[in-house]
Amino acid sequence: MERKFRLLGDFTARTSPRLSASWRIASPLLVRRGAGGDDIYMSGNTKILYIAKALRQDMTKAEKILWRELGDGKLGFRFRRQEPLVLGVYNFIIDFYCPQKRLIIEIDGGVHNKREIKEVDLIREDILKQAGYKIIRFKNKEVENNIEAVLNKIRKDLFNSPSPD
Repeated sequence: MERKFRLLGDFTARTSPRLSASWRIASPLLVRRGAGGDDIYMSGNTKILYIAKALRQDMTKAEKILWRELGDGKLGFRFRRQEPLVLGVYNFIIDFYCPQKRLIIEIDGGVHNKREIKEVDLIREDILKQAGYKIIRFKNKEVENNIEAVLNKIRKDLFNSPSPD
């Protein structure tokens, strides 16, 4: 069953195939059609949890490959996938997050080559860096074609960076 969602305004998206990247930043109230045909309104915090769950269930090929390598503490640190992160008025969903090192790993698909998405990514990255997070970005193709190089870069950042206080 395909669930349809709409935001108040002119933006519409579906959970399948994949949620739009523009949902990853705080946006207006999410509206979902309820079983009885009534709209169910979700606040920002409820919405981010719901979207994160949907993203965990619909990971990209590159995200699945990387999660197989990061899950269950395989690199010596615990990672979370599609992690909701609320910083003041900003709501983010992080692809992979290591809380011990405040390390964020983002996997970028083709949509991240679009000018407007690049601008959103830069703003998002700036906000996260100012809050004390370290961000590593990889392209889908890097993860799919050279997972060892990706893991070596992650290991380097994990083991060479101090733990936050």
